[in-house]
Amino acid sequence: MIYKAAQYLLLAGQKSLDRYALDATQRYYEQAYAMLTGGQIEESPEMRHLLLDLLHHTGFPYYYQSRFVDLADLLKRHEPMAEAELDQGRKGQFFAWQGFAFWGSGHLRDSRRYMHKAIAIAEASGDQYVIAFASCWLSFAEADLGNIAEGIATAQRAH
Repeated sequence: MIYKAAQYLLLAGQKSLDRYALDATQRYYEQAYAMLTGGQIEESPEMRHLLLDLLHHTGFPYYYQSRFVDLADLLKRHEPMAEAELDQGRKGQFFAWQGFAFWGSGHLRDSRRYMHKAIAIAEASGDQYVIAFASCWLSFAEADLGNIAEGIATAQRAH
């Protein structure tokens, strides 16, 4: 029952985000997050996958509101779970968002480290979506670190 309710809230949040209704999006995602992390359900691969999917989608409103420090803190709490995840696409996606959150909060070296991690996971699994996102975002960190040539090369890999 909780799984279906959290799935519904995730979908409602996505629809709100499509309308750029960030407050509503955040409320839906927070409700789903509370359901999935409240300790009322037994952990299972399906629940972990839904939580990782929720964390991925939660990144967008944080990004649109420039709440990178909050996003980095949220993701840091779930890093051990993501590290143990067997679904390489979800794992790579998580670390790409974590790297992006570190970039936005000014932790450029951490950003670079997590982006490289996400890219390595994605390349090993052939996940082009994660390769593109992480490469694009890595180009920001490289440029901000003064590595302009590397930033350009990384951005070109995102295509």
